Amino acid sequence: MDKIKAGVKGYLELLLFLLPVYTLVFFLQRWGVLEGLAAKAEPFMGFVGLPGEAALVIILGNFVNLYAALGAVAGLGLSSREVTILALMLLLSHNQILEGAVILRVRRGFLALAPLRFVVSVLAAHVLHPYL
Repeated sequence: MDKIKAGVKGYLELLLFLLPVYTLVFFLQRWGVLEGLAAKAEPFMGFVGLPGEAALVIILGNFVNLYAALGAVAGLGLSSREVTILALMLLLSHNQILEGAVILRVRRGFLALAPLRFVVSVLAAHVLHPYL
């Protein structure tokens, strides 16, 4: 019974991180803010060989989860080349909120690890995109 209580407690603690993020993303989508961010991200996304709209996938994959990113990919009509680059980036850097919560429970290295994962994903995509 103690293990069930511990599992429920851990789930509720993670929910405290996830619920506000899901709510924020929902409202940002409804208000058109995410689309504006995608337009502003066009120069950065070009660095990794992607259109500006793909920034939405990166944002959702890093701050919500991979399922949200997959939903965004399906709606964007990207080429197989672009989907491959996004898959590489999300393989290396995804679910930052949830994994950050887990890392914080285990050790305090999240503040250094999250940006490092994202930078590595960008560099890997930059190296890959000329070859696709």
